[in-house]
Amino acid sequence: MKRLPTTNMLKIIIAFVVLILLASCATTEQADKQLDSGFEQVNSNIATMQKTLSRQIANDCRRDNKKLVARLAEAVAAARPVATEEPVADQQPAAACNEGDNNKSADKLIIGSVEWIFLEKEKIGIDARIDTGAGSSSLGVYGLSRFERDGKKWVKFSLSPEKDAPKYRYPVYDTTRIKQESDEKAERRLEIKMSISLGDKKYRKQIFNLADRSHLEYQVLIGRNFLRDIAIVDVSHKHLLGGKN
Repeated sequence: MKRLPTTNMLKIIIAFVVLILLASCATTEQADKQLDSGFEQVNSNIATMQKTLSRQIANDCRRDNKKLVARLAEAVAAARPVATEEPVADQQPAAACNEGDNNKSADKLIIGSVEWIFLEKEKIGIDARIDTGAGSSSLGVYGLSRFERDGKKWVKFSLSPEKDAPKYRYPVYDTTRIKQESDEKAERRLEIKMSISLGDKKYRKQIFNLADRSHLEYQVLIGRNFLRDIAIVDVSHKHLLGGKN
């Protein structure tokens, strides 16, 4: 067998090695291109996720801001002073008697925890609870309805649940917020001005809020806004000014 010259053999080996290296370089270049393409896709996905997350955060912030504004409005409304009615605790005297108050007390009525009052317009006498723990006075009514007269707000009601009970009409003076001890929310009530007699004295244009007091013992409640500078309350007695007359 004829042997190839050494020089030719060396050329063949070199050519073979070059082919292998070229093939390896081509494979590496293709892998690099695939890797670069993968990085580009990852970067694109990250950018998309960032945009989506930014929009979501902005939307959440707007919702949270709306909720915060609503809560602040509720807090401001709740912080407004409200009148309280009929606390569970025992009543306390409207004023304590001492020597320094003798002159001031001389012109005040001494009244009990319950007194007979007379509603001047309605010509009705009724027992009223005297409550120094309540800020405002309250009148229990039935069939309360609103209407307008000459562009002004009026109310109509009766003082008895009977169907044929007389109806009384008053212009609305104002509205007030009353918070019961047993209720967390304040109730809005209409207010009117009416004249009453207590003992032998008449008090005109006194403010009463209108309420459903059918579940309470007394249909009328006299609060400290009425009692101030008028009376001293002795809670241990009733009808110190006399009973029904």
